[in-house]
Amino acid sequence: MAEKQINISLPDSLYQALNTYQKQQNLDSPSQAAIEILLHFFLLESKTQPYATKEQLKNLENKFNRLSNQVSQLNKSYSQLILSQKTQLLSLSESEKKVQPESINFPDPNWDDEIEDEPDEILYDFLLPDDK
Repeated sequence: MAEKQINISLPDSLYQALNTYQKQQNLDSPSQAAIEILLHFFLLESKTQPYATKEQLKNLENKFNRLSNQVSQLNKSYSQLILSQKTQLLSLSESEKKVQPESINFPDPNWDDEIEDEPDEILYDFLLPDDK
């Protein structure tokens, strides 16, 4: 692989970060640290990009905005549907209250007059007759 040399000036904070990375990775020079960082960033061994282009980010932002609008519309539709169902349930409940219940046939209140047995008479029916 042919190598090209570049000369760059780094702000102090970035140079300090590069030195820290170099020490953490046990690299011989800041140049090796910069090369390793660039290799990781561009993933030259891989066919996939580890970063997105500005165009890809803009497309992603547009897609996010469209999906956000769809979610918002679905939330509105859901709220309206719930409100509609509550209204229907309340109207059904009110109409049920207006419906007259079926008449209930209670037994004749005088039915116990037909049975004239007193409690003691009922007990005598179960006792054995005395031989006197």
